[in-house]
Amino acid sequence: MWDHLQPGASAELLVSRRERVLTLPIAFAAARGAPQIERIDDADPAARARFEAWSGRRWSDP
Repeated sequence: MWDHLQPGASAELLVSRRERVLTLPIAFAAARGAPQIERIDDADPAARARFEAWSGRRWSDP
């Protein structure tokens, strides 16, 4: 489905929250480029472990 949506296209988003159902109009914008991840040299060990768990890569991998 996502592959068929172009910038400027519109759709309706069906949202349910606290026993309420809302239909919200949305419009798609052009992509702003690929996200980039920057490593912080002095990241604490817990942050490094979360990165490794999320990415499936070691912190020291290039």
